[in-house]
Amino acid sequence: GTFRVIRERDDVEKEASETGSGAPFLEEVLGSALRQRYRRLQPTKRSGHSRAALDFEDMFARLLAFRQEFGHVNVSRKYKKDPQLGIWVSNLKCKKKEYDKAMKENSASTRPRKSSALLDQDKIQRLEAIGFNFETRDVNVIPWEARLESLKEYHQQNGTFRVPRRHGSLGEWVHKQRQLYNKRDEKFMEKRYPKLEAIGFEFTTNRTDLKTWDHRFEELVAFHRVNGHFDVPCPPSAGECDENDPEMEQYRLHKWVNRQRAEYRAYASGQNTRLSDDRIVRLNEIGFNLVHEISRSEFEAK
Repeated sequence: GTFRVIRERDDVEKEASETGSGAPFLEEVLGSALRQRYRRLQPTKRSGHSRAALDFEDMFARLLAFRQEFGHVNVSRKYKKDPQLGIWVSNLKCKKKEYDKAMKENSASTRPRKSSALLDQDKIQRLEAIGFNFETRDVNVIPWEARLESLKEYHQQNGTFRVPRRHGSLGEWVHKQRQLYNKRDEKFMEKRYPKLEAIGFEFTTNRTDLKTWDHRFEELVAFHRVNGHFDVPCPPSAGECDENDPEMEQYRLHKWVNRQRAEYRAYASGQNTRLSDDRIVRLNEIGFNLVHEISRSEFEAK
């Protein structure tokens, strides 16, 4: 059979009506895939909306609003509340490099190069005046001082510095500060520890975190007395519990039990471990199985 190649569909249809030709259109034979490809090849008209949305004054105003809300201008590139602002902030650093390069070349050339249309010296000064740091490599990295202010705000709203790790990046940051404190990191202790101590930051989240091996051992004995076994289950909602929730305490004992078995495997393979001979004897004496780690299905079958 014969197929008619698409030109402009209206022209072809007009021609068909005039000539009475009934040859099918090629796009009708090949289906929607060809129609979509044809449409992609057609020139599209650019609207002025995206251009207007990236107007410097408009974006600068949105950046000021962000600063008013969060106390800094380090907008994440994946900022969900205003994705366009995150991308714009990220692009500023690239445009600043282009600007600096153009200025450097202009100073050494008799034929000045046009610099980035997005930035000029006035705009750069205005951005720096509100705390924008062009030197920060990753806009997703929030400065330590900004994190400290966020922590203060969290304390004002919740009455505690115990930010759960599931709370997001602030929770992870708080956890990191406690890790550095426990390691007695030299730089941390010299520069940042005093600032956290000054606001009353708790470097240990709960007294339960300070329980000794003997204390956990007695808890395991008590668990066995009630339940008849040593396989402490992991609470289903452990990841959603607050620090003082009873299920969180069970979760800590569950982790401790698993850690004893993990350390025993290291001990048996000749690695350094905290599990001493004395502790192994005590666990064996109460009937604790150091080798077997029960699965959830096995536990539910009990």
